Amino acid sequence: MNISNKDKRRFENDMAALFRLKELVKEQQALLDFDLFERFQREIMTPVKRPVYLSKTAYEGLLRIKELMVAFLPSREFIEEEDIEHACRTVLGRLYIEESPSKDIDSFFRSVEETVSPLIKTRKFYSSLDGIDIVDFEELNIGTFAIAKPDIQALQSFDINENTAQKLLGNMQHGLWITGEVKGSPAHAERIFFERVRATCGVLAISLTTVLKRGAAAVQLIPSMEGRMRPNSVSWFSFELDSMGLSRSFSFRHPSIEINKHNYDELCTCEWFNELVRISQSDVSTEVESAIQRSIYWFFDAQADTIPEMQFVKFWSCIECFFSFEKEKTTAAIIEGLSLLLTGGSYGFIQAEFYSKLKKEIEGLYDKRSLAVHNAEHDHITSTDVSTVSKWAAWVILEYATLVARGFETRAAAKIQIYEMNIRAASTN
Repeated sequence: MNISNKDKRRFENDMAALFRLKELVKEQQALLDFDLFERFQREIMTPVKRPVYLSKTAYEGLLRIKELMVAFLPSREFIEEEDIEHACRTVLGRLYIEESPSKDIDSFFRSVEETVSPLIKTRKFYSSLDGIDIVDFEELNIGTFAIAKPDIQALQSFDINENTAQKLLGNMQHGLWITGEVKGSPAHAERIFFERVRATCGVLAISLTTVLKRGAAAVQLIPSMEGRMRPNSVSWFSFELDSMGLSRSFSFRHPSIEINKHNYDELCTCEWFNELVRISQSDVSTEVESAIQRSIYWFFDAQADTIPEMQFVKFWSCIECFFSFEKEKTTAAIIEGLSLLLTGGSYGFIQAEFYSKLKKEIEGLYDKRSLAVHNAEHDHITSTDVSTVSKWAAWVILEYATLVARGFETRAAAKIQIYEMNIRAASTN
């Protein structure tokens, strides 16, 4: 561990404070001095279930020690900050009942690592997914994740009784299953799984948007996860007051898009698709890859939304990831960059001769975005507007994925390449 001498001295001072009697508060005094939340924060429970309460100075020292663990603990990439804080409190609780506790930094690190290590396991997650269906084949593999039809045998292969398996299947029988393996503590593995679910669905939504006439207006991939309502999960009813007739309604299920084996095989041969899968499921190393990751996040969130104005703004956020890196004249840079890329990019989405017309259209739709964001307008966006910007966003992400495959690492370098591609495209028309 490459911990500076300054950090080591601070650790020693903080540990000394944590064992200084005047910095420890008795339980009865804590009941008088602290409210419920503050008592919960400052409580250290010993293995014999005797609570110890920390003074303000001692509690601040504990937080600094936790931050040191977050920065340098060997297993930090597989656990969450909450896991580390809980482990620090557990270790400290044990030290409080020892006759001669080891207070040196190496011993504390070792004890915290031993406490969190049993939490770290490889876990296989399953979540249901609405909005897509696969025909004439069983499983759609996207990097390390798979999308497949519900399978009771998959549940029965685990240590689970038949009744529980049937209940789980009943709750997840609609749509498909998306599954993947993640290593980490329970909290960490779950967070990473759903981050990758969003990214995987985002990549798939981008791919579908590029070939559908209505763009993302025809796509809505909804995984079963916190913060997202599955279709048909919301219902409401009303009565006609003059007749007392009942009217029941349900949230509708967006038509599922079918993917057959031929579609899937073709998709897997696309350079941009493989780049997007790689970038979405791994740690990125370049500025452009980071911009692509952010754009995938916003694309997923936009296509999963049900409010046109929010979809519209979020699709613009996808585009802004690539063109808003310069400090000055950001709006002009976004409009010009998008116009140049769509008319001069590798895929030739729009012919170069329509550059002026396209730029004018982009200016108009970006003005609508500004009215929504800066003037809180919410009734000026049409479904055609959403469809158009969604296709632009998908096309931009494809183009930048291809630039990454060509070795471009910064948005500034990509901008120069876009200008050069546009000049070549214009000269051939």
